[in-house]
Amino acid sequence: MGHGRPSPPPANVTAGVPSEGRRPSPSVGGAGRQGCRQPPVDGAGVALDGFEPLLPSRQAAWFQAHLKRLRRAAGKVRDLDSILDGLRSGDQGRKRPQRGADVARAIEIVAKKRAKAGKTLRRAVDRFPGSRTWQARAHKLIAAIDRRDNAPRFDHLGAERLGVIVGRFFTAVADGAGNADALHAIRIRAKQARYAIEIFAPTPSPPRQRSLATLEHLQDLAGRCIDQATAAARFTRWARRAEARADRKTFSMLAAAASAAAETARQKAVARLTPRRVSDFRRDVGRLQRA
Repeated sequence: MGHGRPSPPPANVTAGVPSEGRRPSPSVGGAGRQGCRQPPVDGAGVALDGFEPLLPSRQAAWFQAHLKRLRRAAGKVRDLDSILDGLRSGDQGRKRPQRGADVARAIEIVAKKRAKAGKTLRRAVDRFPGSRTWQARAHKLIAAIDRRDNAPRFDHLGAERLGVIVGRFFTAVADGAGNADALHAIRIRAKQARYAIEIFAPTPSPPRQRSLATLEHLQDLAGRCIDQATAAARFTRWARRAEARADRKTFSMLAAAASAAAETARQKAVARLTPRRVSDFRRDVGRLQRA
């Protein structure tokens, strides 16, 4: 880790922010994991969390509020893209063969919901501050840090904040992954820990490579479970609200299949959380903090 005064927030705090007068359009081509390309709002959020001891709370809250609104809108689009991808590829409903007309009808309904969610995301993007506004705010934050006489050295701050953020991951793991919600909590903490390592331990090293690989693999396995669990919850809700009996039957069947797939994926993810792997990861993080 570097020495001296705290470094300014990393570039990914402002990366992906639309320029003034020109807004990126939410992706409408493709589906599933690649269908909705979100701005790096999660990385920016972790950067703000990581530098929290140095940031004026009111100024930081402005960033967090805008990131939260964009994340919520983009997340719904991403979920619907994933469901459409599953329906079109046959990943949903494999437990019980169904007629092509049933699948086509489900795709039609979900596609309409996706179009509506896309409009909501479009509005969220349009309301999102442009790059000049965003960067001006970021510069004010940096200036506030520079004016502090008691600002800690970056290496000390980095080691402390890395420990705090990764510590939340260990706490989530200790709480267990007995259901999809618990695994989702672990996945969120794993993602935050990965960003924290990228921010506060930027120097390439074997411990860093191993740590990032461990977290990325866990995120991927847990993500498969969360995708299916999210689909099951939406299918269940749509089955209750559907007016046509055939639609209720189709969505109920899809919910059961997605729920079963989520449990299978959860078990595979849990199998990766062995005490040995967690211990090895903890050791590597300790080495990063001491680097």
